[in-house]
Amino acid sequence: MKLLDPIRTTVPLIRGVPNLIKGSGNAVRANNEGFNKEKFRYVNHLQHHLRDGALEKLPEVLKSKVFSMQWPIDMIAPTHHLTNLFEPVSFPKSMPILHPAIDIQTQALTPVHAIEDGDIVKVKKESRGSLADVFVYSSNSRILWVYSHLDIFSVLKNLYSKLKIDVNNLSEIWFPGTKELPAETSLQEGCQIGSVAKWPFILNEEVKLQPEIEQVYGRSVHHLDLAAYYLPEMMSIEQLVSLVPSETNAVNPLLLLRKLYSISNR
Repeated sequence: MKLLDPIRTTVPLIRGVPNLIKGSGNAVRANNEGFNKEKFRYVNHLQHHLRDGALEKLPEVLKSKVFSMQWPIDMIAPTHHLTNLFEPVSFPKSMPILHPAIDIQTQALTPVHAIEDGDIVKVKKESRGSLADVFVYSSNSRILWVYSHLDIFSVLKNLYSKLKIDVNNLSEIWFPGTKELPAETSLQEGCQIGSVAKWPFILNEEVKLQPEIEQVYGRSVHHLDLAAYYLPEMMSIEQLVSLVPSETNAVNPLLLLRKLYSISNR
C-alpha cells in the first residue's frame, strides 16, 4: 500500500551556497555564531572520515549514493541543526561510546520524511513519553533506516490515518500483520513518516549552551536521531522484525545525505 505522495524539493540542501529561499538558510545564519559552529564540526568531521578512507570502505552498492540522498528534515530552515554526530560521545561517569547515528535538533512536531523508498519493518514504542522509533528497510540500498524519537500520534496520523487505534493500548512493538500495522506498508521517498516528538526532559544547568541556540530552544532538546545500518544479505520483513541492528553494520548517514556545506571528497 502506497502511503502519502512524496514531497520533493529542487532547492539544494547545502548551507554553504547562496540559498534560493528568501530570508532563510545562509541569510539568517551568516552572523549567528551559535548555529554556525555546526559548519566547523560538520566539515571537520567529514574531512576526518574521508581522510580515513570512509568512501573506499563503503559497500559497493552505496558508493554510487554518496552525498546524494535527501535529508529527512528540512535543513534549509536556519535553526534546524546537527548536534551529536556519528562519533564517540561522553556521558557523565562513563567512557566515551560510539553514537552510531546523527541527531538533528528542531522544534517539536517538525515533519520527518522518508529518505528513500522502503518498507516499514516495525514501529517501536519508547518508554519515554509518547515517543516512537520507525524502522524502514530499503532493498535498493540494503539499508535499515531507524528514525527515532518521533511523536507517536504523528506516526499514527501520517501512516495509519484509516485505523482507529487507542495509543494507550498499543503494543510495545508493532510490525506487519499485527493489529496496529497493515500487512503491507511501503513508503515512497519524501513521504512524511511523522514528526519530531517533544523530548520529555530538559538539559540541566551544568550543560553550557550557545546563547543563540538557547534563545531559540531554551533548554529543550527535541531532536531526530537518525541511524543507518547496512545489511549485506537480502532479508525478508519477517527476518528484519527480529533483527537487532549492530554497530558493526552502522553507516555514517552524513556520507549518504546531501552535503550541507562545500567539502572536498579528498
